[in-house]
Amino acid sequence: MVTPLRIAVQTDWKREASECSLGGFERRESCKLPGYAVEILDFVTKYIKMPYIIVPVSKGVGADMIWDGVLGGIQNGRYDTAASPYMLNSDRYATFDFATPFTSTQLMFVIGPSPPDFFAGSVRLFTVFEPTLTTLIIGTLLALICGVFINQAFVTERESLQIRENAPEIVKDDHCMLGEKLRQHKESTQRSATGRTLLLLLNFTLLFFTGLYESCLLTFLLVPTSDVHLTEAQILDLVYEKKLTFVISEDEYYK
Repeated sequence: MVTPLRIAVQTDWKREASECSLGGFERRESCKLPGYAVEILDFVTKYIKMPYIIVPVSKGVGADMIWDGVLGGIQNGRYDTAASPYMLNSDRYATFDFATPFTSTQLMFVIGPSPPDFFAGSVRLFTVFEPTLTTLIIGTLLALICGVFINQAFVTERESLQIRENAPEIVKDDHCMLGEKLRQHKESTQRSATGRTLLLLLNFTLLFFTGLYESCLLTFLLVPTSDVHLTEAQILDLVYEKKLTFVISEDEYYK
């Protein structure tokens, strides 16, 4: 199943998109002028048989009214592209230094990176933790578990040595059997205590990590994301790093 393309639409972008384009990009009886940008995207998506979802961008003064904010939304994966072309002019020709020369004003759509797969999305759940704190907690837990096992082995070996040192040279069989049963009972008690200690440590760790994850995740979600005002040189760097893609039309739409 093909994942629909998420296209951001702001009806304040006059000529690029109109109010009726929120219901669909195709030209129809109820929307005779959807906008040249959305019509281009409609032609392209139909040609490649790619379904799309229209994502309305809120009106009014705010981050979404800033073009850099829209680029940030594309880069951060809120949507895959925007129904508004990036206009090329003579200044931008000099800034971008394209390999292919241009002789007229062109339109250029910005396409975001591919969405992460299921594994990459699942890994992001664990990246909410601060790495240093997570490493410290896991290291402490492993040290406690190793300490419990080492203490258990040390105590068992020490008591076995004491039994052998205190035993008489000649002991009757029934006394030997009684001593062996007592030793087995003591070892069983020690193993039970060790198991309870490990269970207590694991339960404490689980509760601690649950509370820590909830706090970190809540902080991660509540911290407002600031808009990054990208310069054209920075945008070009993102293109070179394959974090953004420029799709340029071959036709001239207006000078």
